[in-house]
Amino acid sequence: MPDLEVATGYMCEPPGAAAQLIEALYDVPVIYVDGCVDGAWGEWPNLNHRQVEFFGSEITKSLNEVERIVGIRVSDEFKRQAIVDTAKMLYGMFGMLELIARSDPQPLSQVDATLGMWMVNSPFSHEIIERTIGAIDSVQKEVSRRVEAGIGIGEKGAPRVFLSILVSVDPTVLRAVEDAGLNIAVTFAGKQPSLTKFKNPYKEFGGKVACGLHRVGATASSWGAIELMKELQREVSLDGMIIAYSTSCKVYGMSALMAKKAVAEEFGIPVIVLEGEYYDTRNYSAEQMRTRLETFAHLLRERKAAGIS
Repeated sequence: MPDLEVATGYMCEPPGAAAQLIEALYDVPVIYVDGCVDGAWGEWPNLNHRQVEFFGSEITKSLNEVERIVGIRVSDEFKRQAIVDTAKMLYGMFGMLELIARSDPQPLSQVDATLGMWMVNSPFSHEIIERTIGAIDSVQKEVSRRVEAGIGIGEKGAPRVFLSILVSVDPTVLRAVEDAGLNIAVTFAGKQPSLTKFKNPYKEFGGKVACGLHRVGATASSWGAIELMKELQREVSLDGMIIAYSTSCKVYGMSALMAKKAVAEEFGIPVIVLEGEYYDTRNYSAEQMRTRLETFAHLLRERKAAGIS
């Protein structure tokens, strides 16, 4: 049984709810880190400093509580090293995801590629992180080799899509998209467009981390989520988009239908919305989604064969 839990619920509700249940049943103290993903319309990619600073203060508060409850001081050097380690992992991941986004055929399954993203978001020790950086580097080199050799997991010329979900519990949804013969060029938190690469103006640890999350767009506001998808379309030229959102996820739950309308109207590409509670496989049917995905894939192939873009 842990001595302490740190939980968020402002982006997706289940982590915070699960921590609250463990607190109630087993009296384990929980630190809740709050935030806001409903920024001003039309603002992103400009920073909402009030939004960033609030989240930054929550991070600082949580670290202070960790020190108080556990009795271990989180030094400035430790914080600096954490930022450096994370930056190194993300550099390797985004380099690999950029290759996947621009390659035909798709050189690596997104099920495998996103394992690296889960490692980036896991609280490993510095030693394990160094091994993770090495592992990501090895996979990136293998992806480069496959791209040069024209090796892929599907057919060359397959319709290229954006998928707005990374399922950590069960990769069936990701597999279903690829099994339908679609090239998942980009996923949420995957390749980042140039709009997200602005300078981080914050010096203090909490602000730096909060600003890094804010720049993703989808974690800043519904406007940010929509603009992120539009910018990806401009940079990568996709044939369609799949907005699969969890009913408990504020990031895409708020913007799914608005995003579908905005992308379809501006670019004329098909967009499908899939709803499910992806934290628990008992709460959605991957097989039902597979049927809809196969129909969607058929539509995209027909459009591509007819030269409709």
